[in-house]
Amino acid sequence: MKTSRFALFVAPLALALVAVPALAHGPGGEGACRQEIEAICSAATGSGDCVSKLCGPTFPSGPGALANCILSLTPPPKGLSPTCLTNLKNMQAKIAAWQTSFQNACGTATSGDVGTYCGNVTGGTESTIKCLRQAVTDNKPVSKDCQALLAQHHGHRHHEHP
Repeated sequence: MKTSRFALFVAPLALALVAVPALAHGPGGEGACRQEIEAICSAATGSGDCVSKLCGPTFPSGPGALANCILSLTPPPKGLSPTCLTNLKNMQAKIAAWQTSFQNACGTATSGDVGTYCGNVTGGTESTIKCLRQAVTDNKPVSKDCQALLAQHHGHRHHEHP
C-alpha cells in the first residue's frame, strides 16, 4: 500500500513530465518527437488512452507510464526516431530524479512532512502539494528542503496530454 500511495502521489506530476506536449519544449527536436508520438497514438487501435492502446489496459500506470510503455515495445513503434527514443529515456531519468528529490525533501505518506501533514490526502500530487503549501501558510514547521522544492514547483498539469 505504501508504494502504491507514493505512486499515486507522484503520478500526476511525473506524467506531466513525460506527457506528449512536454516534449514540445526546448531544443533538439522535441517538437518532432511530440508529433511522432501523437501519430503513433492516433494510429494505434483499441480503446482508452495512448498507453492502453499501445501496451494494453493492464500496463502499469504511474510515473512515466507513456515513456515506459513506448520504451517497452520491441521493436520500437514505426515512425519513432532515435532522437525521440533518447528524449523519452531522458524524461524517465528526470522523473526518477524528481521522485528522489521529492521523497528526500518532503518524505512519503508515512514519513517526513508529507506523512506529518498530508499522509491522508487523496487526489495525487497536486492535492498533496496544495496540502503542504497550506501547512507552510499555517506556519507549521515544514522542512526548509521541502519548502524549497515546493517553491520550485509551478504546477505542470497544463502539460498533460488529453
